[in-house]
Amino acid sequence: MSIDILRILPVDLRGVLSEISKGFEDTLEEINVRVNKPVILRVGGENGPSEIVTDYVVGQGNIKEMLGFISNFSMYAYEEEVREGYITIKGGHRVGISGKIVMDDEKVKTIKNISSINIRVARQIKGCADEIINNLMINGFENTLIISPPCKGKTTLLREMVRLLSDRYNYKLGLVDERGEIAACHMGIPQNDVGIRTDVMDGCKKDKGITMLVRSMSPEIVAVDELGNESDVKAIFMAGSYGRGILATIHGNSVKSVLNKGFMKELDKESFFKKFIVIGDNRMARIFDEKGNCDGKIYRLCGDNCRHNTDGF
Repeated sequence: MSIDILRILPVDLRGVLSEISKGFEDTLEEINVRVNKPVILRVGGENGPSEIVTDYVVGQGNIKEMLGFISNFSMYAYEEEVREGYITIKGGHRVGISGKIVMDDEKVKTIKNISSINIRVARQIKGCADEIINNLMINGFENTLIISPPCKGKTTLLREMVRLLSDRYNYKLGLVDERGEIAACHMGIPQNDVGIRTDVMDGCKKDKGITMLVRSMSPEIVAVDELGNESDVKAIFMAGSYGRGILATIHGNSVKSVLNKGFMKELDKESFFKKFIVIGDNRMARIFDEKGNCDGKIYRLCGDNCRHNTDGF
């Protein structure tokens, strides 16, 4: 198990989970920690994810201990991230939290009485984008949107596509890594391999980061994870109008469902995105063009050693 994850676990749980997770290091996806409940590990497999229910029952003291480790004993410093419901730790791992929501004028002010913590394990999987990138680059790069529900691999795919566009196709990229999940920067230096021609804006809001990169770093392609509002869309539209290519991700199940979102309709009207990668079950993907045509292929996103099949996509 990653040292970055082990260090935020309760001290007496570190050895237990380290032992239990042996043999699952390459497939561990989530660690679920809930007050008065056993710790549950979620691991990937050939037929989809499965669970390992441990004998370790979590107490309120364990949660407080973890929050201290996660925030370096200063939750106030992570106040903005807490309002979003998660904190990203070193290594790009996302730690989700839930509890009592405190509202202020219809906005989340903070979360207190935290009773659940969900650690989503970040992992760089080199090779997972090889088949897709070869198809997309037949006629050169075109604006591309990656679509998937949560936890299906869109950020992993984005990271690998950034690396390949930089190293294999020699594009100069600007990456906006708002939550630190893609490049996993530490002291400003990417811990994940995102390519030798990639400049990273770490911890910056997407709209601000896009504008700053276009003005200061002259990228040929701008990459961004999880479009979520009108400000994000305006920023990528601006970058596109300056001749920059766009590689982005968004939550969704299909091209139609995504383009029907209110803040996406302007991009749909302008046919801004030319390619869509839709990720389904078992981390399998299909490519669609702007007219909704599919190339008929199914692409694996699990790298060179993947044993998944394409049944049930």
